[in-house]
Amino acid sequence: MCLIAPLAVADEVVIQKGEKQLTLAGKILVEAQDESILFQTRVGELLILTADQIKSKTESIEVVEALSKEKIGEQLLKELPAGFKIRISKHYVIAYQNEDAYAKWIEDLYEDRLFKEFQKFAKKKLKMELSEPEFPLVAIVFASKPEFARHVRRTLGDEASVDDMIAYYNQMTNRVVMYDLTFDLHGGDLDDRRIKEILSRRAAIPMVATIIHEATHQLMHNRGLQTRMADRPLWINEGLAIYFEAPDLDNRKGWHHPGLVHYDRLIAFRDYLRTQRQPGSIESLVATDIRFHGETSLNAYAEAWALVHFLMRKYPKQMASYLKATASMPRCKTIDGPARLTEFKKHFGDDLQKLDQQFLKYISRLK
Repeated sequence: MCLIAPLAVADEVVIQKGEKQLTLAGKILVEAQDESILFQTRVGELLILTADQIKSKTESIEVVEALSKEKIGEQLLKELPAGFKIRISKHYVIAYQNEDAYAKWIEDLYEDRLFKEFQKFAKKKLKMELSEPEFPLVAIVFASKPEFARHVRRTLGDEASVDDMIAYYNQMTNRVVMYDLTFDLHGGDLDDRRIKEILSRRAAIPMVATIIHEATHQLMHNRGLQTRMADRPLWINEGLAIYFEAPDLDNRKGWHHPGLVHYDRLIAFRDYLRTQRQPGSIESLVATDIRFHGETSLNAYAEAWALVHFLMRKYPKQMASYLKATASMPRCKTIDGPARLTEFKKHFGDDLQKLDQQFLKYISRLK
């Protein structure tokens, strides 16, 4: 659907769902020419409501406040299967189906390490002041891979592939969903010390990187570096998440802070550079998201990480201005390839061939 200008805050929208009428509190973000709307609820969920669903709407200039963490926790317990518990921290609501010790490990990882490192990254590297999250950040932890798979198929559709999926961030629900990583690593009934020992093993490193990656997407969309439902270029969206996920191979915690060399991605990019990369690769990466789908996806992700790592090291001011520009993209409006390239060149210069030479020289020296 074609969406146009944002509207005022809405006190409530009454919709028809089956035989029932539901009243939703929140705000209308965008309205379409066909009178469909993009609606944000008090828990931060985004809903696309079609005109035939909407029975009435009452708009107001008053701000509708987000639900408290406690109320969100109560709603999660009603929504999720039996056996879930809630853990609340300063910024997060963690719903978990496993041991308390694992939920505490997730809280420590997300609240005490990732959230703080994200803040430090923005302040020191980008010289940016981030907004506080408008809504509590929700993480849902299933006890096992099968439980997680059932949830994925129930919420994303039976066709969803979960074979290699460990976690995901959903823009519409604004939640990170995952499962207990110790399930795959044969943990079972673990205390805090045992969990930390298991998750510091080499086999756990890519799994921990994934849940950092998905939580980074959540932070980008809740702290002002990305706008949900905006046409943000995948190279910066994914490249920045991989920039954050890179594990510290010399640290027993497995993940320490963003910006380390991601050796798996570095090896993949160098192999791509040696065998397949064509002139104009930066242009194609920036202008379109096509390379992130299908057989070319692994190379695209590797190059996105490499380009972000290079630009963060050599052009941090330009990266900050570019991120501000892409964060302000309008919701639900497609940005075409020429416009994407124009925006990129505005911050990093018109001579992309010269930039590419600098980029490849930088990558060749990484160790």
